[in-house]
Amino acid sequence: MVPGELNLREWIRSSHLPRLEVLALAQHSNQQAREWWVARETDPLQALVTPETIATLDGLIERRIAGEPLAYLIGSAEFYGRSFLVSPATLIPRADTELLVEAALTVLKHTASPAANPRVIDLGTGSGCIAITLAAEYPKAQVWATERSAAALNIACENASRILGPKHQLTFAGAQDWFDTAPRFDPAAFDLMVSNPPYIAATDPHLGQGDLRFEPRTALTDEGGGLGCIEAILSGAAASSRASAARLPTILIEHGWDQGLSARRLAADYGWEYTSTLRDSQGHERVLAASASKALILALEADFATFTTHPVHSD
Repeated sequence: MVPGELNLREWIRSSHLPRLEVLALAQHSNQQAREWWVARETDPLQALVTPETIATLDGLIERRIAGEPLAYLIGSAEFYGRSFLVSPATLIPRADTELLVEAALTVLKHTASPAANPRVIDLGTGSGCIAITLAAEYPKAQVWATERSAAALNIACENASRILGPKHQLTFAGAQDWFDTAPRFDPAAFDLMVSNPPYIAATDPHLGQGDLRFEPRTALTDEGGGLGCIEAILSGAAASSRASAARLPTILIEHGWDQGLSARRLAADYGWEYTSTLRDSQGHERVLAASASKALILALEADFATFTTHPVHSD
């Protein structure tokens, strides 16, 4: 029996993919809501879409079976309750990174006065999901974002216009390195710095498995042991602060599950007196928090009481 002679439910079953994935591909193919498809599961597929669309859907299913990420096939992924455009030029937003956003919102809540407009910068923004979410959730913040990939930066700008509106105040800048942008992006000028940098070791076998095979390698690994970019961010921020005789900014950096202690030690080596690590929903160490303010670290630990690792406090 050819695909067009099957009803929708039979066709979904014959695809050998999870039902929700097939519905997502179907929804993407003709821009009808998922509810529209679900209500027609007993209808012949050929009565719902054209033969050309059926052929397109079959092609998408074959690509998904071959391992291509669903987010790239449909061109979007959800993050913090919003839909973000993605492409092979950007990482696919993940739930673990929502912890970084939650921590940043906590920092802003505890440091900003009601009249303040705290300055936040997202280093290596990719699709823009972190910076845009912070701008949407904390409108008083002045948010900047940097990215070295021109293709990714274009997607981030498009996401900002779609989600925040065409007159949004989020500022984007291209950067070939973490701190080579214009003076207004001097780390010492910011109250909070956030980043989800490349942190996977070059020898990690996961780079050749699952979705990671299709994601931009330069956004995944530093081609070293995995701590190179984290150290570059910490050292660059520390050097800039010393040059400006400014207080070290509060920094939040996502890292690998086994890098918590190393990240805390690096932060301490570069001058941060107070550090802690937030754990993700799986209990893995996931986000470094480093600050010159002990009160701020204690506030983070209070808000994430069941998700923190023993901090390094220098009194």
